[in-house]
Amino acid sequence: MGIVLHLSYRSVQVFRDLSSKWHRFLQLSSTLPNPLTPVSIAKAAGISRQNQGPPAKSLPAQPAQDQAEPAIVTNSEIQILVQKVVQKEGLITFKSLEQEIALRAILAGETPLVVVLPTGGGKSLLFMAPACLSDLGVTIVVVPFRELLKNLKTRLAEAKIPATEWIPGLSANGLAPIILVSADAAGSFEFLTFATLLMQGGWLRRIVVDECHLTYTSSDWRPKLAHLARLRAIKAQFILLTATQPPLLEYELGAAMALRSPRYIRAPTLRPNIRYLVQRCQPGGLLKAAQGIATRWLAGLAGKQKAVIYGKYKDTCEKLAQQLKCNYYHAGLDADDRSGVLKAWLQRGGLITATSSLGTGVDYPEIVRVLHVDTPYGAMDFA
Repeated sequence: MGIVLHLSYRSVQVFRDLSSKWHRFLQLSSTLPNPLTPVSIAKAAGISRQNQGPPAKSLPAQPAQDQAEPAIVTNSEIQILVQKVVQKEGLITFKSLEQEIALRAILAGETPLVVVLPTGGGKSLLFMAPACLSDLGVTIVVVPFRELLKNLKTRLAEAKIPATEWIPGLSANGLAPIILVSADAAGSFEFLTFATLLMQGGWLRRIVVDECHLTYTSSDWRPKLAHLARLRAIKAQFILLTATQPPLLEYELGAAMALRSPRYIRAPTLRPNIRYLVQRCQPGGLLKAAQGIATRWLAGLAGKQKAVIYGKYKDTCEKLAQQLKCNYYHAGLDADDRSGVLKAWLQRGGLITATSSLGTGVDYPEIVRVLHVDTPYGAMDFA
């Protein structure tokens, strides 16, 4: 090892990079984050055996269920679960073979699972249907965006599936079968303590992370997304859902979420009805060119058809909205304003300018045109 002493700083950096790649290829434990445990979570959150009593009393223990193997679910029982979710009777067909395979894998207790289904491919069914089982267990669903969380609340209410949004101090008494939690809160020690108590009481069945690709594509500007790997310390079935997970980036997801040998269930996400065009602009003429394209699009929209003009920055969205006389949507607006803008656009159609905070995970109807102004952060923004 004395050779290292004679290497330059640049050579050491190159050596470290090559070493890391070999470790990844050989799947050595050195490439995995330091593991967390429920004990370390409780300790970091200030919980000890002495002060754990009162919270535990509010959550009746079910030690027999905690270690039990998942019950075998028959085809007829699966049909009943799906009927409950879609609120229809009669034979229900799955949207794809992969959706059915994924649901069966979840009901069988397989973990960890990464499920890739296209937009509109029925990812939410995968956690809504198991929540209709009669075992009184709890499913935690981690949601990255406020608008997506609200959308899920509405859909769960329509399916008559009780759900609760986690907030600090939420009591463990009378929990709904689905707990929705913001991705920004899910990695906090307060929520991890809550989830650990559910696990220790035998109530927690599974943890679902929706739009899981964001854990490595957006963690640079939303650092709390990187904390979601802490959920891996909780002993429960672990499910990751997305429509945007290229095969070449499976390592990045595994590293971000501390996954070891996950099972991938992947449906084709190619959409043949989408066409891509690139238009180069003169220096300084970006907004003018975007305004011209959007104006032509607006003239061709019929009924409630919609178009989204995406900008990398908030001020770009606001300037374009002013020029196009339409609303804009970005994270800088307060929650009520964002909801009002979105509701008006969905009802009337037409143009809206937005950052990437609009659209992730929500399947809005009748969007026929999408324009990215300036170069997006990555090719996955086009997916």
